[in-house]
Amino acid sequence: MKTLRDVAKELELSVDAVRKRVRLLEGALDGEVQRGPRGVLLLSDEAVELIRRLEEVRRQDGITLEQAVSRLNLNGSNVNGGRHQTDTEEILAELKRLRWAVIGLTVVLLAVTIVISLR
Repeated sequence: MKTLRDVAKELELSVDAVRKRVRLLEGALDGEVQRGPRGVLLLSDEAVELIRRLEEVRRQDGITLEQAVSRLNLNGSNVNGGRHQTDTEEILAELKRLRWAVIGLTVVLLAVTIVISLR
């Protein structure tokens, strides 16, 4: 069993970042996280490995933690207390990101149009 600090150091994350991932994965970590002396959280090797996989998915795909948790759900893990992010919610999140990209491009196109019209 490893402490949050040990896991944070191993995964190159902050203690708060590990704590957040433990909360997001609580359904999949049943029995894998325990309280030690003085209430210190202790994580099993399996818990550390699941957090490592979550980070790999998040970093490789450039997605949010919640989306990474959802992707792990698709692989059969019971994460986040059994709560599943639906395909619709994932699509909506992607559309919100794309909206800002479109707004940015619109501003650039408007600026280019103004510059051209001033010539």
